[in-house]
Amino acid sequence: MNSMRHILGIFACFQLIYSHSQIVTIGEIEKTAILESHNTERRALNILDLKWSDQLSKLSQQWALKLAKEDRDIYHSHDDQFGENISYFFSIPDKYGIEYGVQLWNEEKKFYTYGKKNKLSEVGHYTQVIWSTTTEVGCGCARGKSGAYFFVCKYNPSGNYIGVNPY
Repeated sequence: MNSMRHILGIFACFQLIYSHSQIVTIGEIEKTAILESHNTERRALNILDLKWSDQLSKLSQQWALKLAKEDRDIYHSHDDQFGENISYFFSIPDKYGIEYGVQLWNEEKKFYTYGKKNKLSEVGHYTQVIWSTTTEVGCGCARGKSGAYFFVCKYNPSGNYIGVNPY
């Protein structure tokens, strides 16, 4: 499956280059991989799996496209209705597809200690991934002219409440 995702990822990159389109399509294979990247972390903590939301995916795609068109920096959408994680990267390692964005957030786990005061700037993406009351996720991705991928996921309900443990 990893080689198939890699081939599809390469195809998506060529499609972007030749069509001048900035949207990176997230199909069923990518959805499954994105959910698995989230849910593997959640299962390790006995937290229920997230389900995919097409509504959240559409909102995420819109924000990813806006960031890609600006092609400068990442910043949050200020949509307080949903939680939001954003990744920004220039290449995807061979063993991943577009879910590489989630892997970057999961790497924050090494800085997280349950029950301690953690710096949200160091662990906030990871804690949103594992936030126990979050039930849905939807993601979108776009690529800027610089070649940077802007990967966005929105979460419902949101997490990362100050003073509240994620699970």
